[in-house]
Amino acid sequence: MFDILYLRIIILLIACGVAAYTDHKTGYIYDWISIPLIIIGLIINIFSMSLYPLLTTIGITVAIYLIGLIFYNLGKLGGGDIKLFMGINLILPYFNGELFFLWVLIFASMLSVLIVSIIYLFKLIKQKKITSKIFQRKFLIFKSLSLFLLYFFFLYFAIEIRGMNKWIYLSLLPMFFGSLIIIVEKEIKQYIYLRKKAITKLEEGDVLAKEFMSFTFIKKYKLEKINVLENKDIKRIKELSKKTSIRVVPIYDNLPRFGPYILLGALFVLIFFGFVF
Repeated sequence: MFDILYLRIIILLIACGVAAYTDHKTGYIYDWISIPLIIIGLIINIFSMSLYPLLTTIGITVAIYLIGLIFYNLGKLGGGDIKLFMGINLILPYFNGELFFLWVLIFASMLSVLIVSIIYLFKLIKQKKITSKIFQRKFLIFKSLSLFLLYFFFLYFAIEIRGMNKWIYLSLLPMFFGSLIIIVEKEIKQYIYLRKKAITKLEEGDVLAKEFMSFTFIKKYKLEKINVLENKDIKRIKELSKKTSIRVVPIYDNLPRFGPYILLGALFVLIFFGFVF
């Protein structure tokens, strides 16, 4: 008899694979990928779960949406990523007794931090944007070192006292590079992300580079509480721009695309989860 788990995994990998491809090529994870995944997962769960596990799974999915919405409004996560994680949680709620989407998120985040941090540091060094001035950022260096040490002691407790596998020490590598990024975040935003985009070409989901806007500009266009543009914001900006000479808006472009890392995270959990943990 065909195990329903295999069906869940096949559907999961197809959806994550297509999402990774479209995100890499276009920067979008489309609804035609995530919405069917959500619906199929919900249907499978209705016919294969008892009431309490079903309600728990739905509740976790709603929590993913609400928490994800906070990160979306801060410009830290795309709407397509949130919907994909909702679909992942519904199509495969648990794997080896663990909450699957959570471990996918953890490993996807680690992989993205490691790879993106190395790429960005290499670009900044190549452009000669990292100078001795960064050593004057004592607070950022202290913050970076503190976070790294805090994570190290967390791992030490988990491994040496709680008995988790020592392979987890490998996660110190992405944490190390991620802590370095904290120190040079200003250069990353200015020389890698920053772009002046014509107001006529603004799109929903564009992340505002408010650090590079004047207070007068922010106030004039009523952007005080807005980090990610919606259609209503774009419409207002276009209307107000007709009365001024301003034709461009600073935004953050070329932001890391999370879709490929979600696929890698899912594969990592499916293949190595039992071995590592």
